[in-house]
Amino acid sequence: MVFDSKRGRTVVFGGMGSAPRGTRPPLLGDTWEFDGTAWRKVEVVGPSARSAAGIAYDSKRGLAILFGGMDADGFKGDTWSWNGREWKLLSAEGPEARAMGYITYDQSRDRIVLFGGRKGYPNGDLADTWEWDGVKWQRVSD
Repeated sequence: MVFDSKRGRTVVFGGMGSAPRGTRPPLLGDTWEFDGTAWRKVEVVGPSARSAAGIAYDSKRGLAILFGGMDADGFKGDTWSWNGREWKLLSAEGPEARAMGYITYDQSRDRIVLFGGRKGYPNGDLADTWEWDGVKWQRVSD
């Protein structure tokens, strides 16, 4: 979930649905927005249904940036943007595919910063740092 300050909307993408006890919950690939009064499902095509993706709001470009997560095929390493109308695939290259990475926007440096995440369990925790400059990812630490 992320807040789009330009449009005054909270944006939610994907996650996991509910399921009966003992069954795997379904992955979701839907986009929702909250305007302060009501939630609205936005009917668009976007990233694959997934959980545990990182999302941050790039206030300079007015875009929500989504990275990674986990879909039915495994860990993801793709980068998407949401402008309030459409999802756009920005890159399929960059950080190693992962879920649960911490992601934020550093306004003073104009960079999306990604730290860590998980590429497996029990020994798949990552501790690397990456930055997205609006065009490409660059590793800044291991």
